[in-house]
Amino acid sequence: MKKIIIKQEFAIKTPAELDKLSHEELLKYIKDLQKRLVKEKPKKNSNNSSIAPSTDMTNPKKN
Repeated sequence: MKKIIIKQEFAIKTPAELDKLSHEELLKYIKDLQKRLVKEKPKKNSNNSSIAPSTDMTNPKKN
């Protein structure tokens, strides 16, 4: 099973700030957090890419 990696690109409210929010504000805050979550895409390299980088295409394979 692969681990899902996410980047945090936003500020999270402190517990004191969350205590002051109403139910509707909390729901809006949670929905906003979910929209901002972006899955990190794995970097492409010759081991996990279906298209080889140009350097791999020029080098012949060794047996």
